This record gives sequence, structure tokens and C-alpha cells, in this order.
Amino acid sequence: MDKWYQFKAIVGMRDWLFQGSKIIVTTRNKASIVADEECVKCKVEHLDNKKSLELFGWHAFGQACPVEDFGE
Repeated sequence: MDKWYQFKAIVGMRDWLFQGSKIIVTTRNKASIVADEECVKCKVEHLDNKKSLELFGWHAFGQACPVEDFGE
């Protein structure tokens, strides 16, 4: 997300979630985050291509690299 109103809309969905749920928002536009007492900001370093592919692999395929024929 890159606009402050998008952040506000996402945070406004807290009531839709189960108690204790976490909302993770990523952005490169720090100014779009309007923090309140319930928000915690964390700076995350950029991933290189290899680490990005590994992260994608874990979420999409349940393993560190894409399954055969999905590498490209």
C-alpha cells in the first residue's frame, strides 16, 4: 500500500478479525503509515533476488524453491 487512506482502511478492518490476529502491512512510503497505540512499525531490509524467490517458494509451494517447471 502506498496511500495513507489505504492504511486507515486496512487498520479499520481489525473488527472483522479474530481477537489476537495480526495485520502485516508493507510499504516503501513511510509517510503513508499513520501509527496509533496499537501499531508497531518495523524496518525490514530489502531481499535480494535469491531470497525473494525463496520466500515466494515457501508461500506458493511449501518449499524453498519453486517446483519443477515453475522456476521461470
